[in-house]
Amino acid sequence: MNKNEKLNIINESKKIGILNAALKFDISTSTIKRWKSEVKIKGEGALEWGSGTQAKGNIKKFKSHDWIFKEPDDMSIEELREALKLERALKKHLVKMTKEKYFAIFNVKRMFSLKLSCLYLKVSRYGYLKWLKNEKPKHKNYNRILAFKIRCLFYLFKKRYGYNMITLFLNKYFKERLNLGLFIDIWKQWV
Repeated sequence: MNKNEKLNIINESKKIGILNAALKFDISTSTIKRWKSEVKIKGEGALEWGSGTQAKGNIKKFKSHDWIFKEPDDMSIEELREALKLERALKKHLVKMTKEKYFAIFNVKRMFSLKLSCLYLKVSRYGYLKWLKNEKPKHKNYNRILAFKIRCLFYLFKKRYGYNMITLFLNKYFKERLNLGLFIDIWKQWV
């Protein structure tokens, strides 16, 4: 949507109200409110494509990962927050085997960049990408047949039962012995 169309929607919302304009143009009310506040603060130039606050919010804060090697006294508040999140998410994987580190990187790929995760766990990006392409199973300890049985039971009982009841049914009807770790690994894969 270009700048003129956005301005037209804003003007229309002033006449008929934000809710009616949102329904008319099939846009959320929060989007129209955001456009209005951007025009009020920054002028009409803020409505150009790629210059709004939402577009800038998707840019990663840290283009350089040098802050990971800094002392805490030398870090800014944002860098300290990011370092704390990274520490909490990956600290338990520092002393593990390389493949387990790759699993950890795979699990936190939405929260942290690949480069940052690899730097922290001291593994190569190339090795991780090679593992991802060639060796990675769907999940650690993943068993397709067991996962299918769990999924069937879960939906058969209309998503009402958790681990305890589903394990009881697995033991009773399928003669499956299931431990908590394996169940959680399978559960994370599809829920």
